[in-house]
Amino acid sequence: MGRSLRQPADPRPTGKQPGAARNQRDFKRDNKNRPSEASSKRPVPRFREALQVPKSEGRDPRFDGLSGNFVDERFRKQYAFLFDEALPDEKRHLRSTLQKAKGASKRAEVQAQLTRVEQQIREEQARRQRAKLTAELKAKEREEVRAGKRVFHKKRAERRADELRVRFLELKASGRLDKALAKRRRKNAAKDHRYVPSARRTA
Repeated sequence: MGRSLRQPADPRPTGKQPGAARNQRDFKRDNKNRPSEASSKRPVPRFREALQVPKSEGRDPRFDGLSGNFVDERFRKQYAFLFDEALPDEKRHLRSTLQKAKGASKRAEVQAQLTRVEQQIREEQARRQRAKLTAELKAKEREEVRAGKRVFHKKRAERRADELRVRFLELKASGRLDKALAKRRRKNAAKDHRYVPSARRTA
């Protein structure tokens, strides 16, 4: 036998290989019972937070003390230009638009906007009148207290009667009293008509 038997080469690597450092990574665990890596058998959630960013929280200035306290009178003075300039300009613009509008649907839409603007202006005028009357009554009460009279606050019904009295005098001076009274009668008649029993149908 001239053939020599050689030992097969050992398939296991001897010495340090280039990938040995990567395969021998040191995984840190808080608990020895926890896995070193996340299991690949568990699917990744579809919605997950990829980056940890600070959450921005909204702030409502109406309920936040950083914005200061709300003062109604100051707010009314700062935004008085809306009722003194902006809404009257919009009212004139809507009236001109209503005259040029074509089509029943377009005219109805513009008329609805015009009615809403006029209602806002009337409500603000009535509010200012009530505020003026309240200020006058308070000034009168302060003068009476200085003169030695006991402190007396009017009830809500009495204040309402004073407002109606002032409103009546304003309508009478402007010549719109008859129109306002007629409108009030129609409104009361429609309100009373709801309680009138309907006539029975006879066979």
